[in-house]
Amino acid sequence: MPVFKQKRPNGDVYVYSYDSFYDPATKRTGKINKKLIGKISPETGEMIPTGKVGRPKGSTNKKIENDLKDRYDELKAELTRLKAKNRDLENEINELKEKNRRYAAISEKIIGFAENLSVMMKES
Repeated sequence: MPVFKQKRPNGDVYVYSYDSFYDPATKRTGKINKKLIGKISPETGEMIPTGKVGRPKGSTNKKIENDLKDRYDELKAELTRLKAKNRDLENEINELKEKNRRYAAISEKIIGFAENLSVMMKES
């Protein structure tokens, strides 16, 4: 298949392949099936494959898929750990609230006793 380069207005250069045919009625050659196969890198001048033609089959997608699955598993384990820690903290908060209620009740009794004692001392 013949290959040609086409420069775009933004300066990018793309490489296309095409199939040609000869039309005996018009006595001209025509182009059909124009396909993009790559882009010329401005830094290196090498062609960078684009689309499905230039990519290795499945290798990139499988690697990305495996990386994402590993990251998902890590995040799932972290979520489980954080949920357990949150549960422990909630239990600790409830225990502290109960202690606070008990201390408040005891302090009310002490204040009541102190008031009674103060009244008794004034009377005597």
